[in-house]
Amino acid sequence: MKKWLTILLMCLLMLPAQAAEMEITPAWLEGVWRFEGGAEVCGYGFRLDADGSLSWFSTDDFESFPPQRLIPTADKAAWQYRKGKLTITGEGSKTSYPLSFIPERSAESGCDTIHLAEGDGGGFYRRGDE
Repeated sequence: MKKWLTILLMCLLMLPAQAAEMEITPAWLEGVWRFEGGAEVCGYGFRLDADGSLSWFSTDDFESFPPQRLIPTADKAAWQYRKGKLTITGEGSKTSYPLSFIPERSAESGCDTIHLAEGDGGGFYRRGDE
């Protein structure tokens, strides 16, 4: 009986870790992400498309923070999300960022935020429009 109880308890303890990994899926990440704070590890913004392509954005809006106006650039890359890491491949370089989901800070804004870790810090990006 103790053996089965121990096995059941271990299974229950593993569920939150599995649920956290399933929380962020590649399809969930698709769309535009706008820089919100921290380090600009991926510039002012980027768009992740379903076909695995990534488009970069710049800005000329330096009066507001975070910048509200995004300008598409000609730079392209590819992206992939696996095992908690966002990997970006482009122009002979490949960079992986541990990605974490930040629960909504403000209920009225209706946006989601991700954190791309780099070194001792990283950058925060909020779902946004082009």
